[in-house]
Amino acid sequence: MRSGRRFLACDRIRKKGISVIIVERKEQVAPEYKKMILEMIKSFVPEGKVILFGSRATGHARPGSDIDLTIDAGARITDGSLALLRLELEEELNVPMKIDLSDFYDLPKAFQETIVKEGIVWRS
Repeated sequence: MRSGRRFLACDRIRKKGISVIIVERKEQVAPEYKKMILEMIKSFVPEGKVILFGSRATGHARPGSDIDLTIDAGARITDGSLALLRLELEEELNVPMKIDLSDFYDLPKAFQETIVKEGIVWRS
């Protein structure tokens, strides 16, 4: 994963085989929202990765799409801490879209693998 941006490979078929075109993909979250969200997360979870995934990471977000984030703190985050952080994000930040926050270790292995491949690391 690269912080802030990723690259997608698109295949284009031609008469003489397949060529690959590299298309730059940018996360679809305004920098000021990203900064506010990361500051709030840091106040609860000072260490660990914060990874953007889902439509805002893959470039397929539409108006109203939520911000999907997962935290990899190296170990499970207590349910109480995660619930309080979710509440603070919802009530204290002036972000016009829903923030869907999860603990990386609560997610199924297959989903973790998808996030590792397609996600964008906001903080490592």
